[in-house]
Formats: sequence, structure tokens, C-alpha cells
Amino acid sequence: MTLTRYHASDHEFDFPCYERMAANKTGHDNGLLGLWASVKPDWITGFGSTVYAMEIEGASKDLPIRDLKQWAHDHWNDPDFYKRVRRQLIAEGVAYLRLVELDGRSEMGVVVDLGAIRNFRRMAVPHDAATAMNPTEQPIKVSQAPKTR
Repeated sequence: MTLTRYHASDHEFDFPCYERMAANKTGHDNGLLGLWASVKPDWITGFGSTVYAMEIEGASKDLPIRDLKQWAHDHWNDPDFYKRVRRQLIAEGVAYLRLVELDGRSEMGVVVDLGAIRNFRRMAVPHDAATAMNPTEQPIKVSQAPKTR
């Protein structure tokens, strides 16, 4: 199955790199699961000034938000836990971790297997306040996953 998702960052890059993501100290250990993404581009600009669109090919797995919150409680200050979970999910063939709300909706998720990303592109984001929440699907640069993982 192919999913379209969006990521926002204050960093500009051609393609996500797990090693660089792991070195970025955001204060959120769960960032080590992979590339966080949204199902919609309209509100994600709150997470960064550069918005990327991508397609993800591969299997998805549901993770209830309450489980993610429990992980944060049980594994506080344990970044290796999230690294292990990511490796386990990839070994199981999971490309995308779908974060599921209590009502069954999923607005966010995590791309755990960066090799599953296709057509990664920076979107054109207007810089005026009136339209800043509406990035447009005008690819600026298209990148594919590196050939090796």
C-alpha cells in the first residue's frame, strides 16, 4: 500500500537520514523511532518552516497513542528502547507506524523504514501569515531513498 504523508522541520535536507535524525537533540526520545509525519499538510507547519511531502510504500502497523504515552513513562531517558523498537519493526517488515487516537483516527505516524520513502520532496510554503498554513504540492526537489540501508 502507498501512503502520502507530510513532515515539517526547521532543517532543509534532500532526504531523511536516520543517523542525522538520531544526532538531533530535540529532547524527545521517541524521535528515534523514525521520521514523524502527518496525514495532512495544513497544520504541520507548526513543527517546522520547511514542509516535505512523500509517499511511503510498505506495511503499516497501528500503535495506540496511549501505548506511546506509556512507553514515554516506562522508558523515560532510555533512547536505546526506541532504537530497539525501530529495528524490531523494520525486521517485521513494517514501514510506517500509524498512531491511533482513542476514537480510531490517525492524524500522525512515524516512518520507521526510511527505505520505504518514495518521491520525497520539499513543498512550496507561502511565507505570509494569511497562507502559511496551506503549503502547496509544488515539488521543489524530488529525492528517492538511497540504494543501501
